[in-house]
Amino acid sequence: MDLGTFLPLVLGLIIVASVDPVGLFYGFGLFAIATGDIYRRPISVQPMKAAVAGDIEGPASYDVLIPTVILFGLTLIILKWLALFRAMSFLVVKIEVSRF
Repeated sequence: MDLGTFLPLVLGLIIVASVDPVGLFYGFGLFAIATGDIYRRPISVQPMKAAVAGDIEGPASYDVLIPTVILFGLTLIILKWLALFRAMSFLVVKIEVSRF
């Protein structure tokens, strides 16, 4: 996880949106552990940036945030189980790295 991106976003969320830091770090920690366990890769900060930016812009209630996070997680798990990431890989530009 990229702490240089993660910490400023989380601090902004704590200060601006008055989110409980214990629950926030606990939730992000569980998300990182689950992602590593399911996908065998560390999570990038990109999904977290989108969630935090949305909440800083207009803080949402927990009635909105909790189902959103659960649906996001379930979507990723279903895509993994159905191997749709590989099927959709043609949508991603492949970058060739050459040695100089």
